[in-house]
Amino acid sequence: MITLDDLYSATGNGLKIIQYFYPQAEPGVFFAIREDDKTKSTSVKEYKGVYRLTDFGESMESQTPIDIVMRELNIKFGEALYWAAREFGVDTGGKEINASNVAKIQQREPLDDEKDGDFRFKAKSFSEYELKILGPKVTEEICSELGYVSLEYYQMTTFVKKKGKVLTTIVYSTDTYPIYMRNCPTDSGTVFQKIYQPLNPDKAKRFFYKGEKPQRYINGLAELRRKFTEYNEAKRETFQLTNPEGVYKEQKIPEGVYKEQKIPEAFIVSGERDALCLRALGYFPLWMNSETDILEDKNYKEITKLVSYLYNVPDIDDTGITKGRELATRHIEIFTLWLPKKLRTFKDNRGRPRKDLRDFVEIWRDHKDFDNLMNLAMPVKFWEKVFVKGIPRYEINTEYLFNFLAMNGFYSMEDKAAKTGISFIRIINNVVYRTTAKKVQSFIKLFALERYLDIDIRNLINNSTRISENSLYGLPEIELNFSDFDPQTQWFFFPNVAFEVKENEIIEHNPTKLNRYVWEDELINHKVNRIDKSFEAELSDDGFWELEIKHQKSNYMKFLINTCRINWRKELEKQFENNPDSEDAVNYRTAHKFDLTADYLTEEEREEHRQHFLNKVFALGYLFHRYKSAHRAWCVFAMDHKIGDGDECNGGSGKSVCLKLPFYLMKSKYIAGGNPDVVKNPHIYEGITEHTDMVLVDDADKYLPFRFFFDTVTGETPVNPKHGTAYTVSFEDSPKFGVTSNYTLDRFDSSTERRILYMVFSDYYHQKTDANDYRETRTIYDDFGKDLFRHEYSDEEWNADLNFIVDCVQFYLSTLELPVKIQPPMGNVTARNLRATMTDIFFEWASVYFNEESENCDLCISREQALQDFMKSTGQGKWTMNKFSKAIKAFAKYTDYVICLNPDELKNSSGRIVRKVNNKSTEMIYLQTKAYLTETTTAHTQEVEPTPKSDLPF
Repeated sequence: MITLDDLYSATGNGLKIIQYFYPQAEPGVFFAIREDDKTKSTSVKEYKGVYRLTDFGESMESQTPIDIVMRELNIKFGEALYWAAREFGVDTGGKEINASNVAKIQQREPLDDEKDGDFRFKAKSFSEYELKILGPKVTEEICSELGYVSLEYYQMTTFVKKKGKVLTTIVYSTDTYPIYMRNCPTDSGTVFQKIYQPLNPDKAKRFFYKGEKPQRYINGLAELRRKFTEYNEAKRETFQLTNPEGVYKEQKIPEGVYKEQKIPEAFIVSGERDALCLRALGYFPLWMNSETDILEDKNYKEITKLVSYLYNVPDIDDTGITKGRELATRHIEIFTLWLPKKLRTFKDNRGRPRKDLRDFVEIWRDHKDFDNLMNLAMPVKFWEKVFVKGIPRYEINTEYLFNFLAMNGFYSMEDKAAKTGISFIRIINNVVYRTTAKKVQSFIKLFALERYLDIDIRNLINNSTRISENSLYGLPEIELNFSDFDPQTQWFFFPNVAFEVKENEIIEHNPTKLNRYVWEDELINHKVNRIDKSFEAELSDDGFWELEIKHQKSNYMKFLINTCRINWRKELEKQFENNPDSEDAVNYRTAHKFDLTADYLTEEEREEHRQHFLNKVFALGYLFHRYKSAHRAWCVFAMDHKIGDGDECNGGSGKSVCLKLPFYLMKSKYIAGGNPDVVKNPHIYEGITEHTDMVLVDDADKYLPFRFFFDTVTGETPVNPKHGTAYTVSFEDSPKFGVTSNYTLDRFDSSTERRILYMVFSDYYHQKTDANDYRETRTIYDDFGKDLFRHEYSDEEWNADLNFIVDCVQFYLSTLELPVKIQPPMGNVTARNLRATMTDIFFEWASVYFNEESENCDLCISREQALQDFMKSTGQGKWTMNKFSKAIKAFAKYTDYVICLNPDELKNSSGRIVRKVNNKSTEMIYLQTKAYLTETTTAHTQEVEPTPKSDLPF
């Protein structure tokens, strides 16, 4: 326990504290602390080893540093003391634990009267330090009242296995290591001892018992019985003195008969020191051997015969809160007294948040502080009997009702997406369920039925307006920690475990003991156990990713592998094209059913497969990591590898299956992309909140304006509910985007490209039709004999898939410090984008007009004339010169035989080719081909200087 001396010695005799609030304060120099103090009438001076502040313009009375803290922060002494200790880094453990806090132990041969099994001790008076360890205001008399003594030593004579003989071990207390013992009376009249060493570094050895301890024992119950007897003996004496004729009309007691009265209250607390601190406050404590022990019905009934009100004061750590709720809902007439949440902001000597009654009375030392908490204590029982003109009736106590609901997990919560701005929720363990007023009402009614409550109470519930929807909006509003990520971490919540995923480790947590909550629809409702990593990937010194598949337990991973097999036709068809149904072909397909790097492929082809796989796990890891950063704000765009002709729509390659797994496992918004006009819907983002993880735009149409979504990818999300107030979700809390499409993007500029993280899918999975050359139809179902993630999916399969997802996230987290964005091999992506820029009509026209055999290559031709030729030939009358120029550039990049558009040597200073045509300056285009290079090379060999070809007059 910290003292003022500790605080002042660590803060320059308090000067640092004064300067915290008044930085201008200097000893011996007058200064001002009030705006109206023009004469600077305040000074700081050291007095008896402590600096004090005096404002002569307001009062001649000096103030100590702790006085200043109390005044400036409007807090009491104990709170001010621990605030200052925390702020200035003073060890609040003080002398409680240090190197000298160990017992003195001796071991010797037993004396003649010391037999195996003997236990002896020597008591002594309590020292001031020992009382301080037990708690503020605890005295020797308080300890004695509850059966505690301070031990000089205790000794045990036992057989010591290591030494092979019986020895007597003596454990001595020291000035800094107290040993306490409590004599515990039992119902049978015997006494057993509980030895308590609060400073033992081994928490499991702080308690042990000697004597016959009952299996179930409530500390303080025997003392409460004795107190009840003493209390009523005193009352009886008073009764007989003040009522000699036995007249006691209020209780209608027969003449000369005294009716026993209950003690006003008793308190269930969580341990030894809490009990002593409570007794020091003047109240009577009861405590179990463990805070997880159950108060049985027979004990509860006995206690309530002895006291009018029974309170429970649980610890406010996770276990204490859970057990406090359990006790309150088991015995609904118990008043639960919750310690203030602010207590958790103070730290104990081990740096842990404070949690129990002893901590509270050490910081808030006034008796009234505890009495104020008593005023807030409430039972779960929400009805009470009242008398109106002497007639009894039941009424619902609104505060008790809300307490009853809160104890059962019901709260209200701010909800921007709700029409009223408030939603009803229910918390069970760490899972949050949305509920309705009607369901809350049903819960109350069901409770009444299950408890067999009287018909009058059930009718009261049915008829009371206090459980109407409007009244229920008065439920306590709660703020919960839904945080499941940070820049380097992602959490996954399952019913049986929570995974905290980091770059180099995965920590498993008991979800019921976490101060983190998860929405019901974000809970991944499959029991999971961690298995070995499915793959390892590491960036080599030469800048290449090295990939090792460790195992293939995950069906989802195996499916992804096949979507990466860009060269499957060479491997599975060309290799066996002369005998596709041979035994060798069948055996090969079986052995290499899910294989990224088959030996038949070249190393370049295997590397291409590996790159596609790494891109997919990188993209999945990105989607599942909820943290958003400005430099990694991407939209995952899943597209086909195969380049179709005309309006051919490939599909069936697994794009939607790939992105629907994160959609299923995260709180997501689905947008059907088949209708380009979907972006005109003013409510397109309805339902999105800060808890939405992903938006999936599925099966996007060729003409869907993708750019509509890109502003949201890198910015805020504007939400316009149909029946609510519009609001905006910040960039940090906005969902990530995934798009699947059989088509390419509608535009390809640098602004678009930096927002896109591509995923490319091979046509390994495909549909055979009369219009294509596939030999068979191959589906995901064919590979697994079932649909992925459907009802026939086993627990083991789910476990493997979910572990693979965790592996993907861990891989992604490992890349955060690297300037990488792992794209797939971009050859076909670029080609498809170029085809989209050109359009099929232009490509077909240009393939003829700029054919390598045509006269329009390796020649300056008028750009305007080429556009006119194009429009006349194709009937396209709405093409601008800008669109036509972009198509020309795309064609030049796309076509193998064109090596350059507009060679530099032909350009003027403005970067254009301009020639005179009919005495008019005309801009030209020039497609230089491989044939021109061949001719140039030949000309150089013959030492002839070539000139660009042109039939136009200059």
